[in-house]
Amino acid sequence: MSDDEGWFPEPFGPVYERPPGEDCPGCPCCTRRLCETAAGQEGICSHMSGDPQAVSGCPCTATAEARARTRAAAEEEGVGA
Repeated sequence: MSDDEGWFPEPFGPVYERPPGEDCPGCPCCTRRLCETAAGQEGICSHMSGDPQAVSGCPCTATAEARARTRAAAEEEGVGA
């Protein structure tokens, strides 16, 4: 007979893994949440990700950087007027 006093069933299986996030509609490399968070903070995806190499070429990042440059230029024009 074996000693099974410390054993109990694990409801999630041997390893719990977080379900994958919803894919970003603008790129194949990120989740929607990552791209939206980066855009909301005027950052880039690779600075917000736990795996920056995987999202280093994110096209949404280029869009966010372009929006930030456009916003900065508009603010400069408004200050100079």
